[in-house]
Amino acid sequence: MNQINEYKIVSAESLKELEEMVNKEIRLSWQPLGGVSPCIVQSKDTIILFLQAMTK
Repeated sequence: MNQINEYKIVSAESLKELEEMVNKEIRLSWQPLGGVSPCIVQSKDTIILFLQAMTK
């Protein structure tokens, strides 16, 4: 297993947008870690975010 030197989370409001962001990060040498996680944010409006952990 490779050592992880950097970690970040990419988030988007749609799966399509998340897919585009993750592919961009892959081109910049980041790798996904695990699967996509949905997150429900409740404030004035309810927002669903999709999150993907990325590592280098």
